[in-house]
Amino acid sequence: MKLNNSDISIEQLLNKRVIDMTGQELFDLIGSAVQQATLRDMPEHKEKRILHGKKEIASALTVSTSTISRWLENGTIHAPAVIRADRVLLFDYDLVLEQIQASEGIRWQCKPKGKSSLKANRHTGLTA
Repeated sequence: MKLNNSDISIEQLLNKRVIDMTGQELFDLIGSAVQQATLRDMPEHKEKRILHGKKEIASALTVSTSTISRWLENGTIHAPAVIRADRVLLFDYDLVLEQIQASEGIRWQCKPKGKSSLKANRHTGLTA
């Protein structure tokens, strides 16, 4: 990788003694390290996955529509993960997963190949 206005690469500067660097070379090397750290620490932008209706969210979570209805009634799934638009329910998949995982007494585990399950909890006795 070449640095700004320079014919020297980062790899060459990393092998060069700091005392032998010019001010600009040192500045470029530090700037490059800051840029790499910033890019590494930034979360990737994920597009929201909006599902329409109880049937779609139930299918995505591999549970029944009655389970979705029960979670809506007891508040396990709630706004902002659920939006009521006229007679249609819209679900933000990622927020629904977070709410299920955070729900008291329910521990959600995603299995390989998209299958999900509820594990029994000694307080609630829920199983899938």
